Amino acid sequence: MREDMQRLYDLAFARHDRARGKRREFAECWARYISAHPWDIDVRNVDPCTLEILAVTREPAPVELALIFSEWLAALRAALDNALYALAAATSGQNPPPQAERIQYPICTTPEDFKKQAKRLTMLPEPVLAALEKSRSLTRFPGHLS
Repeated sequence: MREDMQRLYDLAFARHDRARGKRREFAECWARYISAHPWDIDVRNVDPCTLEILAVTREPAPVELALIFSEWLAALRAALDNALYALAAATSGQNPPPQAERIQYPICTTPEDFKKQAKRLTMLPEPVLAALEKSRSLTRFPGHLS
């Protein structure tokens, strides 16, 4: 059973490694794009006392950036979900863990959203849920969306 649990954690870390590779790929693609200086600054006289300063995109970002970004985000989401699944299996001693189909890492923007999403995670011990809630950026950086 212990080897089974280790395999679950290894899969979660493998997904995280995949996300790291996508982040690197995005950085390389972004660096190529901005190396051509795709933006200009335009300054216009609106009236004698007012200037308008505009950042103008001369070359649109490549579609590849959006594709790589979405692949990176999906890989991160999968790593979080896999890690939570592994944790549920380890804490329950069962694989699959109870209510395995409900396990999804809670990503939310308000404490109320977290409470709603936490209802899906009743298979996890209360200290785990408390740690998940505490680790959220809304708790650590209140007001970051304002």
